[in-house]
Amino acid sequence: MRPHWWLVSFAVWTAICVLSVTQHDLSAVQQGRPSAWLETFVNWLPGFHVRALLSPLVLWLSVRSPRRWLLHAGLSALFALAYAALHALVIGLFWPHESQWDLFQKILTKRAGKAAKARQCAGIQVLLCP
Repeated sequence: MRPHWWLVSFAVWTAICVLSVTQHDLSAVQQGRPSAWLETFVNWLPGFHVRALLSPLVLWLSVRSPRRWLLHAGLSALFALAYAALHALVIGLFWPHESQWDLFQKILTKRAGKAAKARQCAGIQVLLCP
C-alpha cells in the first residue's frame, strides 16, 4: 500500500470532519445555541482520523478479495470493533475526563456480567433476579 493513500485518506476524512462540524454548528446556531465550531472540531477530529487510519486497509482488502462476502462480513465486524476500541482509546488518551475507553470497558464487562448472572438465575425464579 502506497504512503500517498494514507495522506489522501487523512485529507478526505478531515474534509468530511470539517463539513460535519459545520453542519452541526449551523444547526446549533439555528436552534439558538452558541457557536462552538473549534471546540466541536477538536473533539470530533480524532474519531475521523481513526476512520482515516482504517479506510486504506478496508479498501485494500476489498480490492484483494472482491467476491468473498463472508470474509467481508467478518472483517467488517472486526473493523467496527477495532474502530470502537481505537476511538475510545484515542479519546481516553487526549480527554481522560471524558474517557470513552472506560465506557467501552464497562459495556463489555456489563454484558459479560449479565450473561453470567443469567446463567446463575436459570434455576431461580425470575422475580428474584433483577
